[in-house]
Amino acid sequence: MCFSATASFVASGVLAATGVVALSQVRKKRDLMLALIPLIFALQQLIEGVLWMNVGTGNLWEAFSKQGFLFFALFWWPAFVPWVCFAIEREKFRRKIMVWLFVIGVIIGTFLYVRALTLPANVEILNACLNYKLELFWPYVFSGGYLLVVFASFIASSEKLLRVFGVTLMISAVLAWGVFRSVFISVWCFFSAVLSVIICVYLIKKKKKYGFIKTKV
Repeated sequence: MCFSATASFVASGVLAATGVVALSQVRKKRDLMLALIPLIFALQQLIEGVLWMNVGTGNLWEAFSKQGFLFFALFWWPAFVPWVCFAIEREKFRRKIMVWLFVIGVIIGTFLYVRALTLPANVEILNACLNYKLELFWPYVFSGGYLLVVFASFIASSEKLLRVFGVTLMISAVLAWGVFRSVFISVWCFFSAVLSVIICVYLIKKKKKYGFIKTKV
């Protein structure tokens, strides 16, 4: 989280609890990966909390936590999100769209994270936030592609609440870019983590719809 180590740890705890609730609502196997999203965000926030405690020290904790956070921020989400949406989707045409988004997400995520490894990102505290400084060529192309993959994966879904989630992610990205541009990565990851509560709501509604009997698909 962008504000402090304490805030990151608190956010991690809240997200972990949300993730446990989300998992308890799963009644179809294809919803399992979706339910894991709040828990993965909890882990990411925990890692950033560790980074907050070690930023500027140059020790191994700083190095590992920085690369751990960037692994999720740069590679994991653009690859994982379209795959999750593909697993949930039942309409053939929409699934084809998500396959292409997954391929694009893997390519973009791999490029961004390899770039962060080969040209190590610097982290500094800027305006009470963590600022991840990455050296990229065509930054707007890759950043735009990243955001498009994440937004489009949810918006292309046939599930209304997931489309709502995609739209709220888009709005949060615009807000983060407009107000916190210099620390966009940290702030938008926090916004996205908070918004992942919508996923829990979606699974609760779905459980009520299908009842308490677990199904295979």
